[in-house]
Amino acid sequence: YMGVPTPDALDISGLDVSAETMHQLLRVDAGEWLQEIDGIRQYYAQFGKRLPLQLTHELDALDKRLRSVEEEPPTSNAKLVEWVREIVKKCQPDKVQWCTGTDEEYS
Repeated sequence: YMGVPTPDALDISGLDVSAETMHQLLRVDAGEWLQEIDGIRQYYAQFGKRLPLQLTHELDALDKRLRSVEEEPPTSNAKLVEWVREIVKKCQPDKVQWCTGTDEEYS
C-alpha cells in the first residue's frame, strides 16, 4: 500500500508554498473517495466473473482503509496524523476514534 506522502516528505525548497497549502494538496477526502468506490463497484459489476479477482480485493482493501480514517483528524499536527496513519496501516482497525478531550466526549 502506497500512502499519500506527508508534507515534510517532499522537497519543496525554492517553492512559494505554505504548510497549509501543502496540507490541503495532500489531503484525502475519505468521504468523497467512498462515494467513488460505490461507482467503481457498479462499473466492475458489468464485467461479472471476467473481472480479475485482484481488482475486487484491492477495491475492498481501499474501502476498508478509507472507512478507518473517514473522520477528518481534529488536528493539523502533521507528525501526529502521519503516526496515526502508520498505525492504521499496520493494525488495520475498522475505525479510528479521535479523542480531543472535550466535555462532549466525557458525557
